[in-house]
Amino acid sequence: MNLLKSSNITPSTVYRSVALFSVLFLFAATSHAGMWKKSSWTHTSTWKSSHYSGSTTSTYTSKYVGDCALDDVTFGVQGESPSNADDCFGPIEDNDDASYFDTHFSGFGWEELIKLDDIDNSKSTYSDDGIFNDIAFTLTGEKDSSDDWKDGGSWSLSWEGDALPATVDLAVGLKAGNAFSGYLFDDVYLTEQNSPGAGDWEISFQHCKVKSSSHSHTRKCGCNTNDLSHFSLYIRDMVSVPAPEALSLMGLGLIGLVLVRRKSA
Repeated sequence: MNLLKSSNITPSTVYRSVALFSVLFLFAATSHAGMWKKSSWTHTSTWKSSHYSGSTTSTYTSKYVGDCALDDVTFGVQGESPSNADDCFGPIEDNDDASYFDTHFSGFGWEELIKLDDIDNSKSTYSDDGIFNDIAFTLTGEKDSSDDWKDGGSWSLSWEGDALPATVDLAVGLKAGNAFSGYLFDDVYLTEQNSPGAGDWEISFQHCKVKSSSHSHTRKCGCNTNDLSHFSLYIRDMVSVPAPEALSLMGLGLIGLVLVRRKSA
């Protein structure tokens, strides 16, 4: 009390100062608390001199969500209605290559046949060629929308060569953003006629951005479907199928061989 008198500071002045400081402290703390969802911060204070320090540490991570579905990609040959894929995997955050298809679709021997690469929205159609065991293939991909390549589209495949007819396994890789999914079409019969097969494609997975703060607070900032960056076609296990004329000649040859053996006996 003597100290207060000597400095001309009354008790009421002290109480008012304490009350004012408390209000300011609560206001500052409440303001920071309201921003917690957007940033990370630390707060320290002392009674003698109010001092605030803050820091923000935010980490953004990406995640691809949405499993592949067999009807994401369809394909049919000889004018038949397109069928869903026989199997699929993904999405996987990486570039597709043959090793992934060896792993997820039992067996080995997958080879990349054709890749429609560097797809951008300036073009609505992409086409390229590839050769496998003396059969020449042409792959064409189109988008449904005139604006971008994330809304799905159609694709077609034609073939010609001396090794026809043949049965092969085909697989499609759809890459969007930094992830891809794979789709299997088992035992596709390639006829002698250059009658292209055709089907549809769509991207079923989304790219989500997740923000983590230094307060261990995590929130999803939004999801979107990326544009298709490339369309890959893989092939394996080609088995040549004898044409009907060849089968007839083989049958006649076997009959002749039997008759010759009977005469010699």
